[in-house]
Amino acid sequence: MGRSVFSLHPDHAVVIVDSATAMQAAELMALKNIDCLLAVSEDGNLTGILTDKDIAYKVVAEGKYADAVMVSDIMTRDPIAVFGDRSRNEALNLMLTKRIRHLPVISEEEEEEAAIFLLDFSKCAFDHIGDFARKLNFAHATNALAAAELIKKKESGTYPNIAYTLANHSEGTVRVTGNTSIQTAAQVMKESKSAGVLIVDGFDENARVDGVLTTKDIVRKVLVKNLSTNLTFANQIMTTGFKAVTPTTDILEAMTMMRDGKFNHLPVTDKGIAVGLVDAMKLTLALFQYLLDAEPIMKLVLG
Repeated sequence: MGRSVFSLHPDHAVVIVDSATAMQAAELMALKNIDCLLAVSEDGNLTGILTDKDIAYKVVAEGKYADAVMVSDIMTRDPIAVFGDRSRNEALNLMLTKRIRHLPVISEEEEEEAAIFLLDFSKCAFDHIGDFARKLNFAHATNALAAAELIKKKESGTYPNIAYTLANHSEGTVRVTGNTSIQTAAQVMKESKSAGVLIVDGFDENARVDGVLTTKDIVRKVLVKNLSTNLTFANQIMTTGFKAVTPTTDILEAMTMMRDGKFNHLPVTDKGIAVGLVDAMKLTLALFQYLLDAEPIMKLVLG
């Protein structure tokens, strides 16, 4: 299909009827090792999209019982979707401008079977890290003006590294201590519109990272296992033994770490002290935005 949306290799979507419960959705996510489902009506029409963030925000944070909440109550209704034969650049631009991570893709060729795919914005970026590296490799450019621009950007803090991401695509450092209940942690995530929090040993300026807690952890390690969200605490289910990056780590290096390690969050530390938390979507948005802003310089390098 050339440069169509399907050239980005969207995955076959996992669907669930919108009359199913949030618990059934959580169990399906855990079974399939995914963080997003497409919701359909009884007759198979696309009605919504549901992520583990929706379950953490709208069920756990609000103290509701997952067995008593229907998918239709917490899903995002009537999600934006595209046909698979549309331009892939149009789809990527749509995801960038609307800040959409998951985009339903409809196959007209298999319309009778109601084939629906799902395009993951961050996965697209992970799959093309080599292409991005070529575009960002100003250091090896023969054009002196481009090389000078690279030095200027690094000195001014506008080079695409973790500091750039935190400054332009972060709501600030979201952190809780290890003795925080899962429900409270979910509330903190909801208030900050984050899919993860740092677990720290205190709130002073020298606080260090003990672990990372994500909405995925909440759904799979607490909800699916029928544990109490008030009597289960962050330090019981957080991820430890994590890799971390520093503010000067390049975005592509961080994305490569995520891709190879198969995780979506990275703590940011400076000499062991907690600085922030970045996720795959924030890095992807920061990278694409940087490429758009740097387009005139890119032309100097790429010709």
